[in-house]
Amino acid sequence: MMVFTTALTAVSSHEQNHEDLIAAWRAYNEADARVQEVTAALPSSVAVLDGKAEFTDEQRAELAEARAARLACLEALIDHPEWQSVDNKLAAQKELRLAARTGE
Repeated sequence: MMVFTTALTAVSSHEQNHEDLIAAWRAYNEADARVQEVTAALPSSVAVLDGKAEFTDEQRAELAEARAARLACLEALIDHPEWQSVDNKLAAQKELRLAARTGE
């Protein structure tokens, strides 16, 4: 009975890790989209270089905050313990992206 319980816990833990990894990927995608949104709202680099526009301190702070959040999500994704048990990381990343998109 003990072996079965241990195996069941391991399977359950693996499934939870898998779900956590999917959630981490989705969080990274959301944070990346936020960085893109903030960047798109900035004045063009050409206008800034021509002296026709400038970045405000508020814009700089908002971009720094969005980038920091994205980095934190990326670190959580890269450092996730599930990767330690994966032999083919490239194939696993492909499956992860698919699972995150399809909700599986």
